[in-house]
Amino acid sequence: MEIVVSIVGKIGEYLVPPFGEHVGYLIFYKKNITKVNEHYQKLHLKKEAVQQSVEGAIWNQEVIASEVQTWQTSVDIRIEELRKFLEEDVKADTMCLNGWCPDLKFRYSLGKKAQKNTQAMIQLLQEGDKYDQVFIRAPPLEVASTSNGRFKNFESRKTKINQVLEAPRDDKMDMIAICGMGGIGKTEMAKEISRRVKDDHLFDKVAIAVVSKEPILEKIQAAIAEHLGPNLNEESLSGRATQLHSRLVKSKNVLIILNDVWEPLDLEAIGIHHGDKDNSWKILRTPRNEGTCIQMKTQKIFPIELLSEEEAWNFFSVMACDSCIGTPSLQLKAKMVGEECGRLPIAIAIVGSAMKDNSNEDEWDGALEQLKKSISHNIPGLHEKVYGNIVFSYSLLKSEEAKSCFLLCCLFPEDYDIPIEDLVRYGVGRRLFANIDTIAEARRRVHAIVQNLKRSNLLLDSGKKEFIKMHDVRDVAISIASRDEHGFMVRCDVGLEE
Repeated sequence: MEIVVSIVGKIGEYLVPPFGEHVGYLIFYKKNITKVNEHYQKLHLKKEAVQQSVEGAIWNQEVIASEVQTWQTSVDIRIEELRKFLEEDVKADTMCLNGWCPDLKFRYSLGKKAQKNTQAMIQLLQEGDKYDQVFIRAPPLEVASTSNGRFKNFESRKTKINQVLEAPRDDKMDMIAICGMGGIGKTEMAKEISRRVKDDHLFDKVAIAVVSKEPILEKIQAAIAEHLGPNLNEESLSGRATQLHSRLVKSKNVLIILNDVWEPLDLEAIGIHHGDKDNSWKILRTPRNEGTCIQMKTQKIFPIELLSEEEAWNFFSVMACDSCIGTPSLQLKAKMVGEECGRLPIAIAIVGSAMKDNSNEDEWDGALEQLKKSISHNIPGLHEKVYGNIVFSYSLLKSEEAKSCFLLCCLFPEDYDIPIEDLVRYGVGRRLFANIDTIAEARRRVHAIVQNLKRSNLLLDSGKKEFIKMHDVRDVAISIASRDEHGFMVRCDVGLEE
C-alpha cells in the first residue's frame, strides 16, 4: 500500500506543475497580454537605442559586429509577429459580444502565446543591453551665418562671394583662394560662403579647419574629419592622412575650407591629394598673400580689396551708432576717425565699438589724435592701421581687469577655443581681480568682462558654450603684453633657456 501511495505521489509531482501551468494560461491570459504590451513598448525603445548606437559607430567609421545585425533582424521579426498578435488575435477575442461569449480554448491559446512572447522579448532585451552602450558623438555644430557685426552685406563682398561660388562649378577647378591682408574680412567671407553653400546645396558637406601661423597638421586633420565623421584612430601622421583621404573619397562632393593660411601647406601630408583622379572635393583657402596661393598651385585667386569709402562710412556709422554722430560737427569728427580705420572691416568694427554711443566731441578729438599718433609695428600679414586701432580700443577698456583678461587670451593659439573657466583660474592665480572673496564671484566678473570684450570686437564667439576666440588681434595683444611688461610672454616653437 505504501508503495502505491508513493508511486501516485510521484506521478502527482510530475503532473501538477504542467497542469497548473496550462490552467494559468487560461486564468491569467489578460495579465499575460498586459505584460506583452509592456515588453513590446520596451523592445521598441531598445531597438531605437541600439540603432542610435549603430549610427554612432558608423559615424565613427567603426565596424558593426555581425551579432548586432543578427539581433536587429530578430527584433524586427519579433516585433512584426507581436504586432499581428496584438492587432489580430487579441482584438478577435474582444469582438465576440464585447467578451461576453468567451472561447475558452482560444483564450488558453492567447495566454500561452502571450507568455512565450514575453519570455522571448525578455531575452532580446537582455541581449540588447550589450549593444546600446556605445557613446554617440553629436554631429559637428553648423557654422552659423555671421551676425555679430563683423560681416555686413557689402555690395563689393556680395559680388566677390558670387564669383567664388561659381568657381567650384567648373569640374576642372578644384583649388581656389580668397586672398587678402589680416583684418580685411576673409574669415567672415569664408563663413558666409559656407552658409550659402549649405543653403544652396552646392556640396553635400562642408569641412572647415583653421590653419593659423603655426599649423599643427594633426589638428587640421581632426577638424576636417569631424565634419565627415569623427575619430581618426591612427596615431601616426601618415596613418591619419590615409584614413582621412579614404573618408574624403567615400564622402564625395565635399568643400574643404582651409582658413587663415600663412605659408604653403603640405596637403598630402594631411590626407588631401590635389589632382587625384578620384578627387571629388574642392578646396577653398584664405591666405594672406598671393605668393602662398601660387606656391600651392591655386587655380583661381580672388583678391579681397578694401571696402569702398561709402561702405566703410556706412559700416562705421552703424558700429558707432547713427544717433551719436547726427550733428554736423560730430559727424565730421566721426568721419575723420573712421578714415583712420583704413577701410578695413576689423578696424572699423573695433574702433566703432570703442566709440559707440559717445556724443562727447572732446573724446572724438582725443580718439583722432591717438589714432594719428599711433606707432605702427611691422606685423607680417597685418595692415599697419590695424595695430593702432586695436591698441586704441585696448586703451579705452574701462578696467585693468578687462585689459589683463584680454591679454591672457593671447596665451592661447590663434583661433583656439579658449575656455572661459581657464581665464577665471588664471585671473585668480595672478590676483587680477580686486575685492573678490570667492571663485563664484570671480567667475561672474570674468563672464561680464568677456561680454564687454566681445561687444568691443576684441574677442569673438567660439560657437561653443563657455568658450571664446581671439582672431587677427592676437599678434597685437602679444605685442602689448611684451611692451607693457605684464609678467608673461608668448613664444611659439622656440626653446627658451630662461
